Amino acid sequence: MSNINYIYFQESKLESVIEIKDIVAMRYYEFQNDVIFNKPEVHNFWEFVYVDKGQIKIIADDNCFTLMQGEMVFHKPGQAHDLFGDGIIAPNVLVGCFFCDSEAMNYFQDKIVSINKRNKELLSSIVYESKNAFVMPPDNIYRLDSFEMEKKKDGLIGAQQLLKINLEEFLIRLIRDNEFVSKYERSKSMPRDNFESDFVEEIIAYMKKNLDKRIKRSDFCHKFNVSITSMETAFKKIKGQPVMRYFTKLKIEEAKRMIRENAYNFTEISEMLGFSTPHYFSTVFKKTINMTPSEYANSIKAIIDDDIHIGDMLREVLVQEGYSVLRAYSAAKAHIDNILWESTYETDCYAQLIFVEGRGFYAKIYAKEENPRMTYKPYDFSDDVCDDSCVEWFMDFLPGNTEGYMNLEATACAAINCCTGTGRNGRIPLNERFGMLPEITAGRSGEYWWVEYFVSLELIHRVYGDIDLGSGAVYRGNFYKCGELTPSPHYFSWAYIDLPNPEYHCPNHFGRFIME
Repeated sequence: MSNINYIYFQESKLESVIEIKDIVAMRYYEFQNDVIFNKPEVHNFWEFVYVDKGQIKIIADDNCFTLMQGEMVFHKPGQAHDLFGDGIIAPNVLVGCFFCDSEAMNYFQDKIVSINKRNKELLSSIVYESKNAFVMPPDNIYRLDSFEMEKKKDGLIGAQQLLKINLEEFLIRLIRDNEFVSKYERSKSMPRDNFESDFVEEIIAYMKKNLDKRIKRSDFCHKFNVSITSMETAFKKIKGQPVMRYFTKLKIEEAKRMIRENAYNFTEISEMLGFSTPHYFSTVFKKTINMTPSEYANSIKAIIDDDIHIGDMLREVLVQEGYSVLRAYSAAKAHIDNILWESTYETDCYAQLIFVEGRGFYAKIYAKEENPRMTYKPYDFSDDVCDDSCVEWFMDFLPGNTEGYMNLEATACAAINCCTGTGRNGRIPLNERFGMLPEITAGRSGEYWWVEYFVSLELIHRVYGDIDLGSGAVYRGNFYKCGELTPSPHYFSWAYIDLPNPEYHCPNHFGRFIME
């Protein structure tokens, strides 16, 4: 019998510096440039806000500060907080909500966190696993009652655990990297213009908390211990309008939200927002947005109805082939509302994008323009159609490919420019390179003119080969409105372009189209 020697090891208990108990929500929001929230929220879990594009204003307790692109801030449990846009750049924001009792979370209090490249990759993993773990709500609204999301019953194995692990790693690495900037230190280092900006934002924060009150200009002066002249000078410099006009604007924005929700009548809204009488409320409302409350309510219904509008070409296809035998992916309106390169022209422009299996992509772009410039004739083919009133759809169905993206440009009378390439120079017309063009029609509907594009599967496959276009696919692209030689030259985009000079041929600024 042989002797067996046993070796005994002492157990080492592993320490958990940060341990996530549960995740409430993980949501990515694409806001409009004027996003405003008028009711600060308070909850019993941690929340982080990360700015992926643009910048936002953050209100935390009684403090107001700017959160720039690539920065993050944490709100501790019980802290009143709110956010709003700067009215210039439409921000993209990631919001994460979770329960955590670890003392190490105190590192994040009252600090702005700068996110490096490695931690951005972790954030991407967090977003990816959240989509595998949760059923994503159909809307894009930032509000408390939309936070808690339903967990997927048939999600990928381990998605919830990986989400928890990735989030814990992310938080630990943030502490290790120690890339913190006190928001108070930032304020001290700001030039005078930024001090004035912060002062104005403090006034706005106070306005937002008191929309139900009848506050006079002198009340603001008393609250902030400043003269009327100094206050009005700073406010006009930063916001371009008097204090009381801005306060009225906030009240009317809140009234519009309440009308959209259809939870109160006009008399109740008037009382809840501190107007002396319903008649006075109606007068101020019409003066502010050039519509009565009743007219606005009716217009909202029209917009909602229009959200499910199917373009003429698509409707014909569905009737002919039977909608029940086709699967269609329909996107919500893509508002082409980023005003670029000091454009002063004002318009309403949006796109609708639909993919029908077995057919291809349909995009319809609407532009509100009273007298569109049309010097080119219908179906003229020219590189210069953008000189006229023009809408454009750039789409890359296979990002990183050698053929590049399709640029599809058309005027109000369907003069066209349809090419493929990797940039402005060296583009080749689709009909010369691949022997086909998209189907393009143009027309007018009320105050709007429109262009409808149909890009067939055959054309896509000729350019990009046999690629999967259905559920789970991700494409990149952008929608534009321009008119370089119109009486009021202008440039608009759906996805923001951060360049000093006019340039649409910049695939690195494309947005994403996700087939879900």
